[in-house]
Amino acid sequence: MTLLHHAEHLARIPDKRLRRYEVPFAASAGVVWRILEEFDTSDPVVPGLKDDNEIIGAFLATGQGAQGLAERQDR
Repeated sequence: MTLLHHAEHLARIPDKRLRRYEVPFAASAGVVWRILEEFDTSDPVVPGLKDDNEIIGAFLATGQGAQGLAERQDR
């Protein structure tokens, strides 16, 4: 699903919804809060696009993908 959201983010589609939010970053002086902006991919970016799960399920059915949990990597 992450790859699908990335494709929606990169697609040049007019009037895509933007999402802005503030997040903490570690800095030498302590925590610095910055505004991030990304395209809102919580819903399809254009009307009539199939549900993410349907698109992803069809792709996985071809055997070209893998399904599972992403693990946290502490390094």
